[in-house]
Amino acid sequence: MFSDVKTILGKRRLRRENVQKENKNVYIFCTATPKQEPLEGKFLLKPARELSSKPPKDWDDNDLMPIVKLLAGRPYIDGRGDQF
Repeated sequence: MFSDVKTILGKRRLRRENVQKENKNVYIFCTATPKQEPLEGKFLLKPARELSSKPPKDWDDNDLMPIVKLLAGRPYIDGRGDQF
């Protein structure tokens, strides 16, 4: 039981060491316009289905941009009622 925990923690430590160091010369900022209304969850179904049909290594910008555009500036996703 405890050997499994040590194995998991060891992997986390290795992963942390492989993370790139912070680059102070790169400036990233968000250009999304804040929207007050939540995103209706039903709008994510089609793009999410398309993404799930491919392995992540095969995703490109054309696959990801529909979801990025839908989520940009949204405070949360509404998954209540007929929204899912």
